[in-house]
Amino acid sequence: MTALVCVMRNKLSLCLATFCFFIIVIWCGLLGFYASDLHRRWREPVLRYPVLVIESDDWGAGPLEQAQALDALHQVLQGHRDQTGVIR
Repeated sequence: MTALVCVMRNKLSLCLATFCFFIIVIWCGLLGFYASDLHRRWREPVLRYPVLVIESDDWGAGPLEQAQALDALHQVLQGHRDQTGVIR
């Protein structure tokens, strides 16, 4: 009985190792297939400094709560300077 359990464990271990091997081979194949796309995306240009973009409301003035929120945002942004030291 012990020999049978040992054989079953060996078969299970072999199946698991084979499965892991094929998963690794598939991943390597996918990485190889998409290598040029991945390389291009990895080298995509980015901004050196973060940029804050505030989109305006193109449809007209909003509710008065927006004015208060924009005043609060203005106060927060007054404490920050750009890379040259200028408050913008």
